[in-house]
Amino acid sequence: MKDRFLVGAELGAKIRSILAENGACAAVAFWGRGSEKWVTGKGVRVIANLRMGGTNPDALENVPAKIRQCDRLHAKVYIGARRAVIASPNASINGLALEGLEQRSWTEAGMLVHDVDKIRGWFDKMWRRGSRAITPDDWREAKRLWKLRMISFPPPLASFADFDPTAKRLPVLTWIGSDKWTVNPAALEAAIGSSDAAASLRVQRGIQVAHGNDDTALKDRWVLCWRQLSSTLPSKRKPWFIRLSNIIVRGGFCYTGDPTPHDVVLAAERPSPQPFDPGDDRFYSAFSQVLGRDEFVRLRDEEDDELGWFHSREPLLPSFWAAVKTAHDRAP
Repeated sequence: MKDRFLVGAELGAKIRSILAENGACAAVAFWGRGSEKWVTGKGVRVIANLRMGGTNPDALENVPAKIRQCDRLHAKVYIGARRAVIASPNASINGLALEGLEQRSWTEAGMLVHDVDKIRGWFDKMWRRGSRAITPDDWREAKRLWKLRMISFPPPLASFADFDPTAKRLPVLTWIGSDKWTVNPAALEAAIGSSDAAASLRVQRGIQVAHGNDDTALKDRWVLCWRQLSSTLPSKRKPWFIRLSNIIVRGGFCYTGDPTPHDVVLAAERPSPQPFDPGDDRFYSAFSQVLGRDEFVRLRDEEDDELGWFHSREPLLPSFWAAVKTAHDRAP
């Protein structure tokens, strides 16, 4: 039989048919929700990567197979008795360990091959020497990494059309003015042990913390930033995302020309995919329209109170994002 190039639904169906074979093998880095239903054959062996935080351990634990782990695995290889698929998709409800709607619009592809002796030989070698058993401590650590990933670096959406306004820790909003910051190297050094250019850039890309209640409101958070006109409405410049870390530098910067020190929550050290593309015209039209409503004036005024700037605006976020979603989905 000839090898074949597979995409889309045909690719997923072929992978599932391989995993329905008794004695099938899978060296697949990341396993997500739904993958426990993929493996229907008996005596299946699986090698997965638990250390990179891309595997949902609750799903993998329920996969009916013998499972080992390899920290360096990034392959996606599905092996049957007389055929194998070498492909881009991980194992999950839609072929991606990023799960559900989070990546449903990604295009996946792979090759169906029939000369499997070398492929199975590679897998057997990985099983014996390139992987190890999963201990209870390994499962606990994998669950910790997965939880951290979902909270701190949630998977991206291809479009705002898939955004969930009922999710926890919705992005907060702020506008960015023209004020320039001067980094306090001593405070930065004391906080993270470095004040080099990369560390200083995390201050410049961070968000000021003006109130203690805003510490928790901003840590490990996405912030959607926008430019404000004198009318307090958004300018024509498209908004952009900042991903914040959980590190606050006390007295980390001063406004240029003003020696008063201000606290700042640093931008995340590692870049991560943003929740969606805020520069999309359809999203920006809905965002600007909703932000201009009277009911959301608190999100664009300068009034502060004893509860903190971001903390006091948190209750508005669910209704704001729901309204933007509605406006976006109704647009022609």
